[in-house]
Amino acid sequence: PVHWLGVQSAGGTAQVVSKGLAAVKEMLPEVNRAVRETIPASEIVLGLECGGSDGFSGLSANPALGHAADLIVRCGGTVILSEVPEFCGAEHVLALRSRDADVAREVYGLVDWYKKYASAVGTVLDENPSPGNIDGGLLNITIKSLGAIAKGGTTRVEGTTEYSEPPKGKGLQLMQGPGYDQESVPGMVASGANVVVFTTGRGTTIGNAICPVLKLASNTPVFERMPDDIDLDAGPIIDGTETIPQVGQRVFDRVVEVASGQKLAHAEIHKHREFQIWAEQSVSL
Repeated sequence: PVHWLGVQSAGGTAQVVSKGLAAVKEMLPEVNRAVRETIPASEIVLGLECGGSDGFSGLSANPALGHAADLIVRCGGTVILSEVPEFCGAEHVLALRSRDADVAREVYGLVDWYKKYASAVGTVLDENPSPGNIDGGLLNITIKSLGAIAKGGTTRVEGTTEYSEPPKGKGLQLMQGPGYDQESVPGMVASGANVVVFTTGRGTTIGNAICPVLKLASNTPVFERMPDDIDLDAGPIIDGTETIPQVGQRVFDRVVEVASGQKLAHAEIHKHREFQIWAEQSVSL
């Protein structure tokens, strides 16, 4: 059930809060009828995100997440890769992996649309990477993009979709959307993601109100600096003590555990629920 409430139509803040609480109370019997049941891993819809990326992200966390994404796809699940500005300079890699020529054209179309969108408001995609990315070792958009798309693994691109729209099928799906974390994650969740894995090299705390967001560090120092916020460490890949498939398997296992309610993401525990809806009136790179 959906209840629509407005501050003015309800008579002010106090009234809208009161009516909201009453609406929640009415919905509780239906909520209580919802119980966990066993479902296959093919029902997982995994959102892929990166933020605060550094020079290690494309070498450790992102390819490890890509391996986990491949495992989800092999189970018959769905994977959503977005942050289209971070396809720029690497879109041909995704196009060559497309299911057919039509999907390949759609891949190029996502990037072309974003370039025109950015140009219309007086900016260019080359303004991504951010100063923090550059400080962390990502010198230009092509280097950043090649690392960013590694999150999508190695399976073929099955299709594309618009921001917040459900994918048309299973497998690896590309979603139009910005690179800004607080806009990108809600878009994937609205598209149907039921777990998000967020890789970071410089640290982040972002979560979501209705979907678990797991953090995967690209390096051990940031993992050790943020033990209450980052769930998994891909630093052992850099140290040479673990391989990409080994860390990717750990990521996959944690995704299944969190999706099953056996563990909580740190963002859930600390109630990080940051979000922003992407509006076409402003450009987020």
